Amino acid sequence: MDVDLGAHTLLFIGMKPAPLLITMVFAAAVLCACGGETSDETAPEPSVSAPEVFAQFPESMRVKLSERIHDAGFLDTEGLDSVFTVRYKTGPDMLTLFALSDPDGLHFFQLSRAAGRMVEKPPELAAFGFDEGYAIEFEAGEHGRVLAGLKGGWLIGATGYESEAQSDFLKAWVTAWMSPSQSSVGQTGR
Repeated sequence: MDVDLGAHTLLFIGMKPAPLLITMVFAAAVLCACGGETSDETAPEPSVSAPEVFAQFPESMRVKLSERIHDAGFLDTEGLDSVFTVRYKTGPDMLTLFALSDPDGLHFFQLSRAAGRMVEKPPELAAFGFDEGYAIEFEAGEHGRVLAGLKGGWLIGATGYESEAQSDFLKAWVTAWMSPSQSSVGQTGR
């Protein structure tokens, strides 16, 4: 696998290019190329293609190099593994959007249970456009306010959800969500 950073090219031999590995290698390469410090001005653009699910996250207001794949226990919840996240600057606040393949709703149930709530369909969240109204909102300690729901076989949502400006941004994203192909990317072995 080659990672081209413009002035530097890293070559990894004998590695299977799994999505999580690619993300980790690119992050390490960026830190090396930038002397350990990155900003929007100094960060090189990746030439390694990201998993297709990241194409579902909007480009506007995206924080550069914020794409992550959380390997295990996202939101300190057992079973929320291989979760894709991207950070956004929405006015003065930061918002993190997340997505996890969830064709049978099991992850939504796990998150609801971990939040201390039964699976619910709160009417005030109906405007967000989650499938059949399956949505949940709760406080998650250091992660802030979380809003999540089912959409097209995926558990999608946001952490750090605080303001009306974020509400409009999040509603537009949920409404526009179209399921990436159901490949092995982002799916856990159930």
